[in-house]
Amino acid sequence: MLFVVNLSYLDVEAVKKLREEHRAYLRVLAQKGHLLLAGPKKPWTGGYFILHAKTQQELQDIIAMDPFSREQVAEYHVEQFEPITYHEIFKDTHFLS
Repeated sequence: MLFVVNLSYLDVEAVKKLREEHRAYLRVLAQKGHLLLAGPKKPWTGGYFILHAKTQQELQDIIAMDPFSREQVAEYHVEQFEPITYHEIFKDTHFLS
């Protein structure tokens, strides 16, 4: 299952202090095959990422371990979606299963 996560910062100063830890966590998620894309919004009020998880519970666990979530400095709005049209680089990946 794929999910779009819309992150909104609640405390920008706290986010700045946790930013490197958050980005390190996202790199781990990418290495494990959960994170497809991530980046900040413009203007800098939050961010978006696209995650792959097998279940809703796995997704909730992934979010709960994010430093921004753990420290309650951002809120998360999550929507599941089913890709129908996609670039060929995704054809044989686990992201579409």
